[in-house]
Amino acid sequence: MALWMGCVLHKPELFKQFIYWKNTKESSAIKCTADFVIVGILECPEEKIRMDFQNTFGALAKHFSTGDNSALVFLLGLLAKNFPNISDKPARQFFDLFDELIDLNEELNWQKEE
Repeated sequence: MALWMGCVLHKPELFKQFIYWKNTKESSAIKCTADFVIVGILECPEEKIRMDFQNTFGALAKHFSTGDNSALVFLLGLLAKNFPNISDKPARQFFDLFDELIDLNEELNWQKEE
């Protein structure tokens, strides 16, 4: 994840490509970017991987918080939409990332008002 994040930070257009990615393998349970993120942050049984997803997407949301390439908007929408799916899953990293994104969004909105 760290290598991928470094590539995205170096070439921001890669995040936009990532958002619109679709898996062409019909046998895969992961069909699109949204599936990939939710499986990594919520459904993966390995806590280390869930933490990597939380750290990576939190950092990208901070770096790309505004504009057409907004990781913040994409991730907030994705997590909010999947909030009902957290029962019986290890949701600590999901909650922590969601909380971090809400705080970041509030901070940006507050700065706009000043």
